[in-house]
Amino acid sequence: MTSCTESFGNKIEGLIGGSFSKLGLKIGTHPRKTIALAISLTIACGGGFVRWTTENRQEKLWVPQNTLSEKETERHEEFFGSENRFNSVIVKASPLESDDTNVLTKERLMDAMLMHQHIATTETTVDGEVYDFLDLCTPAGGTCASSFGGICSCLVLGILKQWNYDIDTLWADEDYMATLSEYGSKDDLDEALGNAVFDENDKILSAEAFTISYLVKDRTKEAGSDENGSEADPINEAWELDAFLNATESVPLDYPSISVDFLSGKLKHLLFFILWSCNFHPI
Repeated sequence: MTSCTESFGNKIEGLIGGSFSKLGLKIGTHPRKTIALAISLTIACGGGFVRWTTENRQEKLWVPQNTLSEKETERHEEFFGSENRFNSVIVKASPLESDDTNVLTKERLMDAMLMHQHIATTETTVDGEVYDFLDLCTPAGGTCASSFGGICSCLVLGILKQWNYDIDTLWADEDYMATLSEYGSKDDLDEALGNAVFDENDKILSAEAFTISYLVKDRTKEAGSDENGSEADPINEAWELDAFLNATESVPLDYPSISVDFLSGKLKHLLFFILWSCNFHPI
C-alpha cells in the first residue's frame, strides 16, 4: 500500500510524463510546423538586437547612476582624472629554457631590450597617418640614466632605463649588474623587481621578474564617443595592437629566453589588479 506522499508524487510524475509525451508526439508528427514555429519565435525574440548598444565607459559600468557616488566620481575625475593609457609587461625567465628563474642575466636582459625596441619602433597607420611610440607617448622630460633624447623623453618605466633603453649600450656594458645597482636604493630595486635577492651589502644578486610600463596620452576626448556611448581611441588602440600586443605575443618565438605577462589598454580586463595584488608594481 502506497503512502499519501508516494501517491501524490506518482500523480505529478505521471502528469509531467504525459504532457511531454503528448508534446513529443505532436512535434514528431508535425516537424515542419515545429521548425517554422521555432524559427519564428527566435526571430521575434531576437528583434531586440536591432537596438543593441554597448557601453565601455568605466564611470557608467561601475558607478551607480544618479547617485552621490556618481557626483563624487565626476568630482574626482575633474581634479585627478588620468590623461594616460597604461600598457605594462612583466618579464620573467622562460621556464622552457632552463630551471634558472633569475631574469637578471645578460641574455634575458638583451631579449627584454629587443622586445622593447620592437614596441618602441613599430609604426601603425590610422587614416593615412603614420604613428610610432614617440608620437603617442606621454612626455616625461627624461627618464633614462644619462640621455634625454628620443625614447628617454617618453614616460617609460623600468630597469632598462639604466642602459637608456638602448641595446648597444647594454651589450657593451661589461659590468651590467653594477649599472643596475645604480638604479637606486635597495628599496627602489625591491619595488622594481619581483622576488629580488640581495647580498649582505644590499647589492642586487638576482630577481624573478621586472616590469616595463609604457604610458601614452589618452586621445579618447579627441576621438569622441560613438553613438552607443562607448569610448573610442582609434590611434592608441591601433598602436597597442600593432606594436605592444604584437611584440608581447611573439615573445615565445622571437625572444625565447624570457616569458611575459602583459596588460594593454586595448584589452580592458582586470589583469592589472591581479598583478598589483601580487606586488608586481610598476615603478
